Amino acid sequence: MSAPDRTLARIIRREMHSSRSLAAIIVALGLLFLILWFGVETALAGLRLPALWARPSTVLQAAASLTDVQPVLLVVGGALIALVGLFLILAAVLPGSLARRRLESDRCAVVVDDSVIATAVAQRVSQLAGIDPRQIRVLVGSRELIVNVVPSSGLQNRQEAIRTAAMQALQPHGLELPVKVNISKKGVIGS
Repeated sequence: MSAPDRTLARIIRREMHSSRSLAAIIVALGLLFLILWFGVETALAGLRLPALWARPSTVLQAAASLTDVQPVLLVVGGALIALVGLFLILAAVLPGSLARRRLESDRCAVVVDDSVIATAVAQRVSQLAGIDPRQIRVLVGSRELIVNVVPSSGLQNRQEAIRTAAMQALQPHGLELPVKVNISKKGVIGS
């Protein structure tokens, strides 16, 4: 893979995956607060001044005497700490993909939001199937495209025409998603 190809692949990956900066900033600020608190309290203890909040030695003694506390409180506190730890591990390991897709292009990187694809498909279905755009809702999932239609009264079931129109809207962009069409049992009065 050449250098421009690697750069293009890296740009596309950054656009399609969420960053972990918020979680990293929260953890860093929490650790910074603890370090600053420990340093200030230790300096105050060395100068024999009263503590701002609690001396680190007092906090450690209180943590050691937690055996006197109700076991239910210990379990709840441990569960909360475990949940925070699990969240941080999952945030670090999982990919965090966004609702975006890469479209095929020979010349540049094209990344499009799923809502843009849904709008384009809804417009195409509206044109080719002869349905009012307000009666069409398109959802772009990770594995399929779902077209929900509320038909006008007196119109026959056009499920295949809708599926074909949706697939035609996806084809020029190189997207291959199975199309599922849901036609509501209740319709709207002529539009």
